[in-house]
Amino acid sequence: MHSRSHFIPFRAFLPNITGVGTAFLASSLCAQVLSVPDNNDLPVSNSDFTDLYLQVAEPRGLGGVVGYGRGASFVDIDNDGDDDLFVADTDGRLFGPPFGISMIYVNDGSGNFLPGEFNLNPADFHGTWVGSFADYDNDGDPDMMVGNGGYTNYSSLVLLENRIDQNQGFVNVTDEAGLGQG
Repeated sequence: MHSRSHFIPFRAFLPNITGVGTAFLASSLCAQVLSVPDNNDLPVSNSDFTDLYLQVAEPRGLGGVVGYGRGASFVDIDNDGDDDLFVADTDGRLFGPPFGISMIYVNDGSGNFLPGEFNLNPADFHGTWVGSFADYDNDGDPDMMVGNGGYTNYSSLVLLENRIDQNQGFVNVTDEAGLGQG
């Protein structure tokens, strides 16, 4: 904390923040994924945006989204015209329960989701807080920037180029883009 002409040491309180993502799943459905530790919800509203919400995570294929729950992003990862879902988590493959796994869920076009296999390397997802998407290489598909860190993990940014159209999934191009740790 800064006070007049010097900094004053203090202990910051940084709460765990859960992620929320929203998307239109079909012409009559709007979904929000609320990623909460040890829980997941997929409240879906009808198209007139009344206060009617249905919990439909399990029948939509998202019942397995469990774990610590950090961030959620809806984006058309496979360029088929519908929003897919990336869920960020600490990654139970490295740290075990209660942590989950950062995963991509592919929308089948009717608002149902299947786990996507896109060559995601567990080493790129350690203490993942968020996955943000933009077309960094201007090739027309969304690439992913992953923000990792916290607790005993080192902080890092990982840039993953979307090469799904070449059957390579997401490829780590962090060093090539000049974002590496070295």
